[in-house]
Amino acid sequence: MRVQMRNILCATDFSDFSNRTIPYGVALAKEFEARLYICHVIDLSSIAIYGEFQLNPVDQQNRIRKQAAEQLDQIIGEQPVKWEPLITVGHTADEISRLVDEKSIDLVIAATRPFRPQAIDSGKCYRTPDARAVVPIAGGSQSGT
Repeated sequence: MRVQMRNILCATDFSDFSNRTIPYGVALAKEFEARLYICHVIDLSSIAIYGEFQLNPVDQQNRIRKQAAEQLDQIIGEQPVKWEPLITVGHTADEISRLVDEKSIDLVIAATRPFRPQAIDSGKCYRTPDARAVVPIAGGSQSGT
């Protein structure tokens, strides 16, 4: 029986590393004829990552939303896939969790930074360094440096 995926979400903070998830999302959306959601969460508690402090957070949110929408359009380009941008404001984990429920997401693809395990065996789980998530490992053994 083939797995059915109707809704796939890629989360990006627009770093080179997190943007690498998007081609995987596009490929899977094409393969399963699924809708692809590309999500960027604006976390104003980390205001320094957006460059400057502003006294008017609503104007800042609107400016960041517009920039994020432009970046997502540029990243997806002319890909022949049904997709929708999701740009929200809040705590990243909470917002992604909310969107998973709201959009009936079947698969979330996300990356935050390079991870090079010494050895991971299929069937085991990897706990993220910040202990927020446990990720099942589905592939075969791999090694890194």
